[in-house]
Amino acid sequence: MIKQLINNIEDFQEWCRTLGDVIALDFETTSLNYLEMEFVGFSLCDGDRAMYTQNPDILFYLALYFSDHLFIFHNAVFDLKCCRKFCEYEPDSFFCTLVGAKLVDENLSSHSLKYLAGYWLGVSADLIKEYDEVSADTNSKEFIDYAMNDAIWTHLLYRHETLILNKEKLLYIAGIEMDFQRVLVEMEINGVLIDEDKLEAFRSECGIILHNIEHDMLMVFGKHHDVQKDLFGNEFCISPIKFGSTTQLISLVHLLGFVVDEKTPKGNLSIGKTYLQKMKGQHKFFDLLWRYRKLQKLMNGFITPLDGFMDQDGRIRPSYNMVRTGRLSCSKPNLQQLPNPKKEKLEFNHREIFIPKPGNVLIKADYGGQELRVLSEVTNDTTMVAAFQNDRDLHLTTANHIFDLGLGADALTDGTVEHGEATRQNKQKRHQAKNGVNFPIVYGATVGRIAKDNKVSKKEAERWLNGFFELYPGVKKSIDNIPKELRRFACVRTLFGRKRRFPQYKKAGRYDKAAMERQAFNMKIQGTSADIGKIAGILLLKALPVEAKIVLFVHDEWVVECPKEMSKEVEKIMKDCMENAVALRVRMVVDTKIVNNFGE
Repeated sequence: MIKQLINNIEDFQEWCRTLGDVIALDFETTSLNYLEMEFVGFSLCDGDRAMYTQNPDILFYLALYFSDHLFIFHNAVFDLKCCRKFCEYEPDSFFCTLVGAKLVDENLSSHSLKYLAGYWLGVSADLIKEYDEVSADTNSKEFIDYAMNDAIWTHLLYRHETLILNKEKLLYIAGIEMDFQRVLVEMEINGVLIDEDKLEAFRSECGIILHNIEHDMLMVFGKHHDVQKDLFGNEFCISPIKFGSTTQLISLVHLLGFVVDEKTPKGNLSIGKTYLQKMKGQHKFFDLLWRYRKLQKLMNGFITPLDGFMDQDGRIRPSYNMVRTGRLSCSKPNLQQLPNPKKEKLEFNHREIFIPKPGNVLIKADYGGQELRVLSEVTNDTTMVAAFQNDRDLHLTTANHIFDLGLGADALTDGTVEHGEATRQNKQKRHQAKNGVNFPIVYGATVGRIAKDNKVSKKEAERWLNGFFELYPGVKKSIDNIPKELRRFACVRTLFGRKRRFPQYKKAGRYDKAAMERQAFNMKIQGTSADIGKIAGILLLKALPVEAKIVLFVHDEWVVECPKEMSKEVEKIMKDCMENAVALRVRMVVDTKIVNNFGE
């Protein structure tokens, strides 16, 4: 491979005269933060040659090739942000080898460029260096070689991945993913504004509530806080019991006369989420500990560290990452794992800190019952498909069959007077059908899990499950076919072709096979739902007026910020794009709301 350092515009133009159609591009910057990053250099590779430049004036000439060449990136979201900031344009066509690698083999321990260079390309380990392992002098030969190697390996990965994507019929889903990278770029550039006053108020309020819960837990055991003073005479409280210590908690539970029967994978006793769910209501202490943990997780994982994630413009810009099912994880901060204030009955709604700038509003658009609608499509269950097509309440329909409620068609149809009355009279049974069968099926819950979560006997849970499968035989057939699929193909696919591989299935033991089968079925639902959400995001980006900005994507919910006067127009666009993202027998239903903060 011919390598050149080029800092002269004429030399760059000459180098580009014989430029190939496919070009790997990699930027070097002073920071990963979009607002703070400054240009250091960029490297190109066309498959035969590689070059590196530190001259920012050459960026203008680089952008001239954005319209008629295919550009290859490893982590397109970062490099597209660099193109946007330094060149003011993005390439019309691109391919991301980071995304490609996750589609080719989602089970790899890493999808980083350096790992793949060694694992797939066979590059010698002594040639592979991380950023912090090379000279800090960006003018050094070592640094320049490092930069060009990134472009060279990215180009080679493109060749490797596209062959496999084509062979495994993954080009369609790859196209969706590439288009979706532009949506991620938009969100990471826009960010979402934080109400700093409300954040500080929540921080104070959460601290007080945690202190009070801790006080109530201490009182259960006849203890209280120790009041101490720091060097400046300020008083602070210390708990004589460490409620974060599993060892101490187990002793406390034993003191109350209860048994701890939950264990970690290593066989140690544990007081985790499952145990506390089971023990809620059996003693005041368990209810207090449940609330304490929820609030402590919110405080330590989100409220306290949020200042560190805020940029100078008062916005946070989370990073998004694709996981094995195709869904997104989120970091810096993690918005996907925040507790639902309503479901968890929290004392305050932490989502209220996400706000629009003055004169703007937020518009939330969320898929209603998406996973169950996808379930009906994936399993081709005619009863479930018909229920959705006829606007039936699926949870009440399931409850009607399992509990023999004797409800007629009008009572099962959303929006009717009879439905409203039937829902009120059968609230508990509908809740049991929803959370005891319908949703657990999607997540592959066992009879034992359904019994434990709903506090019923295994016999009763089995009766529910059998009743569900009796009503929806297509779902049962689809679940029963999973082992056959895994034996034959060692993978399953979403409706859009995304693969989830289980290479160890044939050699696995009975319990591991059962776990893989549940994961495989769940993947078909979760993965397809993720694909639909991404397609909707792609359509949104193209359809929204320039004044409207996509700021968040949390689970199945899109959030857009726009001027208040155009909110009705944007709301309609969001609903249309999301409901018509794909053409299935069961239409997607989207609930929208114009709000002044994300918590409304």
